[in-house]
Amino acid sequence: MNRRLFLRMFAWLLIVAMGTFTLSHNLASSLNSSLTRLTPEHQQQLLDYAEQAEYYYQHGQLDNISQLTAKIAAEQGAWSALRASNGTQYSYQALPAHLADTYDFRRKITSPVHTFFTNLVIGIPFKDGGSFVIELPAHMYPQYDVELIRLLLTLVVPTIVLLLFCWFLYRYIMRPIEALNRATIALANGNLNSRASIQLPKNRNDEITQLADSFDSMADRLQQLITTQRQLLGDLSHELRTPLTRIDLAINRCKETCQEHPEQHHRINHELQRINALIEDALTLAWLSEEPKIANEDNFDLASLLDVIVEDAAFEYQNHRIERHYQHCPIEQGNQRMLAQCIENVLRNALKYSPQHTTVTVSCELDQAHYLLKVCDQGPGVPKANLTDIFKPFYRQDKARSREIDGFGLGLALVKRQMEAMGGSVEARNRAHGGLEMQLRIPR
Repeated sequence: MNRRLFLRMFAWLLIVAMGTFTLSHNLASSLNSSLTRLTPEHQQQLLDYAEQAEYYYQHGQLDNISQLTAKIAAEQGAWSALRASNGTQYSYQALPAHLADTYDFRRKITSPVHTFFTNLVIGIPFKDGGSFVIELPAHMYPQYDVELIRLLLTLVVPTIVLLLFCWFLYRYIMRPIEALNRATIALANGNLNSRASIQLPKNRNDEITQLADSFDSMADRLQQLITTQRQLLGDLSHELRTPLTRIDLAINRCKETCQEHPEQHHRINHELQRINALIEDALTLAWLSEEPKIANEDNFDLASLLDVIVEDAAFEYQNHRIERHYQHCPIEQGNQRMLAQCIENVLRNALKYSPQHTTVTVSCELDQAHYLLKVCDQGPGVPKANLTDIFKPFYRQDKARSREIDGFGLGLALVKRQMEAMGGSVEARNRAHGGLEMQLRIPR
């Protein structure tokens, strides 16, 4: 197995980490440069003060320098002075005590000014070597908490980048997994042609695509086995019809020529009919497996169809009572023949497994876009763990059915396949007071 997915993830993570560090560093530096400098207006105001002081000094107007520094103190609340090239200092007052420690560390007017700086002194040099020095007025300090903003920036930017990277990585990994999941669900629902690799990019070749290829190999093998099994079942059923037809003809001829042992003739004929029914059901089951959807083109009344089926069943099972609870139930698009087979199969099952002189209830009600048909018997029911197993081919739950029941266990399997082919469904439930309730959800 290759390690392409690991190598790609490592390379992407390395690129994202380096890019995030570089981006955070550059943003922090830019922030520090832009937010910790004096505004252009404040810089220009200090330069104007320096220009006036220089003018007075060059023209020998030293008293005006004292007046200027006094005016600055009155307007800005800050000490200022003109420092000549020979070290002489001109101001309205001597250097204040609170500036003694910072006076010799005068900063340029363009230097960063952080909020934790105090008693900051700005020096503006002259061409002759002198300078104008001024205590930075309090209102000219930057108003932003640069350190807090920088801290937030170093947290927010990496978090956003990491979130975007994780989302990209998640989608990169989950996209093929979702495709594999869709293919698995489709295969589980009976679509044997479902494959995963065709849904993945062709240029992708990593561990996940290898998993998809393994799934496709399994699906190919499974499709081959099931197709072979269905073909065998269909071929076997077809091949059995010919000898059974010959046996039926021989029995009829035997009846005509030999009148002895009529009960044996009847028994043989009955078993022959059962085998024929088994073959028909097996062929239908195999056909439905190949054609999961059928055409629903019949327009009929479900209530009328139920009346016919119930009357036939009542005539055959005269020791049972059938209650009806339904009214006019029009169906615009359905398959009347197949639906009749489903209902008849379920109703006869209910009558078979119900004790004599008990009641089987047939009801139908509207449930959104479907009719909900319920057939309730008073038999022994089915263990809860086996309620889904009864729809499997050839399944028989003898423990739940004490009497010998005629059949091979294909009836409910056919009902399930037929209902699904018509776009409906069937479900079995145990009734609270005993018996089994079959629910057929029939499209309108």
